[in-house]
Amino acid sequence: MTTVKVAPQRRRAPKPGLIPWPRGWRRSDRVRFTRSLVASLAIHLLLLAMQFDAPGLGMPELTLPWQLRRAPTVDVVLAPAPAAAKTAKKPLPKAERRVRAERPKKPKPPAPVAPPSLAEAPIAAPPIPAPAPVVAAAPSAITAAVPPAPKPEPVAEKKIDAAAEAQKKAALEEEKRQQELTRQRELAKQRAAELAAAEAAAKELQRQETERLAREATERKLAKEAEERRLAAEAEVERRAVLEAERRAAAEARRLAAEAEAQRIADEAARKEILRRDAERQEFVRREAARLEAARQETLRQEALQQAREAEERRLAQEAAARHAADEQARQEALRKEAQRQEAVRQAREAEERRLAQEAEERRLAAVAEARQRAAAEAEARRIADEQARQEALRKEAQRQEAARQAREAEERRLAQEAEERRLAAVAEARQRAAAEAELRRIADEQARQEALRKEAQRQEAIRQAREAEERRLAQEAEERRLAEAEAARRAAEAEARRIAEAEARRAAEAEARRIAEERARQDALRQAREAEERRMAAEAEARRIAEERARQQAAALERQRAEQAAREKKQASLPVPPSQSSSSRRKTVIGRADQDEQLMIFAEVWRRNVSLRAPFEVLEKAKSGPYQNPLVTVALRADGQVESITFERSSGVPEIDNAVRQIIMMLAPYNRFPRELAAEYDVIEIPAVWSFNRAVRLFMGGG
Repeated sequence: MTTVKVAPQRRRAPKPGLIPWPRGWRRSDRVRFTRSLVASLAIHLLLLAMQFDAPGLGMPELTLPWQLRRAPTVDVVLAPAPAAAKTAKKPLPKAERRVRAERPKKPKPPAPVAPPSLAEAPIAAPPIPAPAPVVAAAPSAITAAVPPAPKPEPVAEKKIDAAAEAQKKAALEEEKRQQELTRQRELAKQRAAELAAAEAAAKELQRQETERLAREATERKLAKEAEERRLAAEAEVERRAVLEAERRAAAEARRLAAEAEAQRIADEAARKEILRRDAERQEFVRREAARLEAARQETLRQEALQQAREAEERRLAQEAAARHAADEQARQEALRKEAQRQEAVRQAREAEERRLAQEAEERRLAAVAEARQRAAAEAEARRIADEQARQEALRKEAQRQEAARQAREAEERRLAQEAEERRLAAVAEARQRAAAEAELRRIADEQARQEALRKEAQRQEAIRQAREAEERRLAQEAEERRLAEAEAARRAAEAEARRIAEAEARRAAEAEARRIAEERARQDALRQAREAEERRMAAEAEARRIAEERARQQAAALERQRAEQAAREKKQASLPVPPSQSSSSRRKTVIGRADQDEQLMIFAEVWRRNVSLRAPFEVLEKAKSGPYQNPLVTVALRADGQVESITFERSSGVPEIDNAVRQIIMMLAPYNRFPRELAAEYDVIEIPAVWSFNRAVRLFMGGG
């Protein structure tokens, strides 16, 4: 009997790369696939950037990262109070200085009349990152700029000097008050800029999240397509192997039993190769899924870290603002109570000494607790650290309250100050000695603990080395037993193979026929699944094409409407204003998007967008003190852009929020004037809108 051994086909290891390209792909195929992938990503990003629920006329629009809301500008006017007394024959002139920050699309206020000797010059507002108070002219300069008056009579000279001195004091007080107001407004500007930067960072984070989702969807799609191509290639390989097996089976039916044995061995090798390929494919799919899951988990972790970092930055900014306000209040208190400053410094020094002594005592207790509880878990250590931080915060709060109380009672304890200082000096010296002794004990305990840890590490290392040697010995013995068992199994298998060779030859033809039938059925199922997937992809492509065409048509329609509206406004602007029509009703209420008056709808939409872009979000954010709902507010505007009335059709449930909304509406007034056609028909237009201020101020048309 002749035995023919067929060596199994060796699978070529794939080259490392970003994408596992299927076998047989040429460079042109890869280039076409890459271009298709880039085009698909661009289309998906465009679709994700579109906003279909945008308020307004219901048309879709693109939301881009650089569309940021600008912080509103503030006009600041500094004017000293008029003179308190007018005893001279000629009244003294008023000095006025004006600080302006230019704001587009707003009429300039009329310039005040100044004395001939004072030239009025606009002073630019300081930049937001480094605000500086505007220093007004000194009272002496203002007084020197007054034109010379006729020399008064000797009798009224003292009265004129008193009036001038009173005017100087009033001007100085008014100047200080205006400087304080300017500084507060500059701080408001800086906070508005910081909020705008935070909002831009939130939009950037949302854009990154959108890109990440699109990238994950593309990766999943690429992995799925690569898997389908790989399955198709394997099916082709298996089909060719089946054809080769059929040819060999037909030859084996006409040959001797020995040739049948050789054919059976070849079939068994082919089956093992197929099983091996299936196992490798499943392993590849498993590794790819694990990699994608790990990437997703890493992305989620990075996002959580980014959110925590942003929250920490906001908290630090709030603490800095609180510290700044506290420092400013302390400075004012120090200016008012300069006589008590030395006493407060002494009390602060005593409090610091007590705090240092208490901290030394706490360090000693912590060292003792650490020596006693070295084997405690890490969770217990974190709990102790949190408890110590809480105690430290409570201690600092108690010290702050104690310092405030001591500042109030400083005058009462002034007589007993010298005796208390001597006693505290003795106590401080004793505490310093105790702290030094505690520090020495802590150093000794720490050295003992380090020595114990070093010995424990050496012992653990010896145990680990012994364990590794034992594991290597057991593994070597297990490998020897496995080789012996494999040799025995191989010999038994060869004997069994020779025994069942004849029976296997008879069953080979039947098994091969059944396998061919199953293979054909599997090929038909794969073909049907491939056709169904192609039909699904074609349907999705058609749906995307229809959606893009609809979006382009809507955008074109919106552009045409804007062009027509601009042409109508330009035409109406060139016509004379028609006389007012006699009508019994000169008030109009916008009923929503269902309103038939197109020009009225456009005016209401422009007003809504103007308020949404200019409204300061921080005012409403500070007013959020409890659960609330979006209020429905109706604003009545007159033809000159002024606000006639504000009516809350539905309150937010929080009075502070309602007051903030009313303040914002009045702060942004006056608004745009009515167009000529609307001014000819209406004197007042009522615009209802729903106010939403979750992360930004947004107004939606209401009442219809």
